Amino acid sequence: MAYRNPDLPTVDKLIKGRVYAIRCRNLTFGIWDGSIGFIGIRTKFGLRYLTNEYHWDMDSHYGTVSMAKDMDIDLPEDIVLKETLGAIDEITKRSVVFEKDKGWIFTDTNEIDPNIKPRSVSNKALFDFLDNILNTVPDPFK
Repeated sequence: MAYRNPDLPTVDKLIKGRVYAIRCRNLTFGIWDGSIGFIGIRTKFGLRYLTNEYHWDMDSHYGTVSMAKDMDIDLPEDIVLKETLGAIDEITKRSVVFEKDKGWIFTDTNEIDPNIKPRSVSNKALFDFLDNILNTVPDPFK
């Protein structure tokens, strides 16, 4: 059995929407999503994007967060706590969704169109909030 850090707060002690300094594979700070993990900014091959790292207790195989320190910073209520804000069609800029039995459809008309070119809509407000934390709040583990 893998080692669980006894200093890692259990999920019932974490506060949804709260910023934590964390130790894991790819993040320094993350916001507890209230269910399985922490959303934070990852840098990979020069790209920076929002991603989720799982709390150790949610899945000891895929859970990578082994430390979490409450930074006493809450996500503003007007910022959505999701990595992405859905998808749009690259050509029409209309909102689209994937349905298992239909494929990609336009959400405003429920029209199925095989020519839809879906693109994820990034959550810029959440990214900017976390980016500000990365640039202004010292990492307490260093």
